[in-house]
Amino acid sequence: MKEIQEKNIFSVNGWVTVLVDLGVVALCGQHIISHAARAGVTAGMVLSILGIILVFMTFGGFFLIHPNESKVFTFLGKYVGSALTAGFFWTNPFAVKKKVTLRIFSFNSETIKVNDALGNPIEIAAVVVWHVVDSAKALFNV
Repeated sequence: MKEIQEKNIFSVNGWVTVLVDLGVVALCGQHIISHAARAGVTAGMVLSILGIILVFMTFGGFFLIHPNESKVFTFLGKYVGSALTAGFFWTNPFAVKKKVTLRIFSFNSETIKVNDALGNPIEIAAVVVWHVVDSAKALFNV
């Protein structure tokens, strides 16, 4: 099995993408409204409608990352990258996003009684502390 190395995915600030989407909707909507009074469908109206459809298709690309969290992206079943920085971003809307937490976890086992080699009773317990360092390996190479 091929070992997966974590890499950054191409992403854009989500607020910039929201502004671009709003601008495209405003321009296309204005074009459609101004030419709606005319009879017939023009090539400009078709392009405006396609522009609005493309804007709605971009909505699936927005994602939010909280602190101590990452997102791993796959496209058509292939790993394409990870996003580690907290914030609001946009990327390929057809990529599948999976959340991976980077928080520190601890597990406290119960105290149990065992006997040592001489038969003396001993109480033992364990505390296991771990956290994810590489989100791609944590998701795919386990």
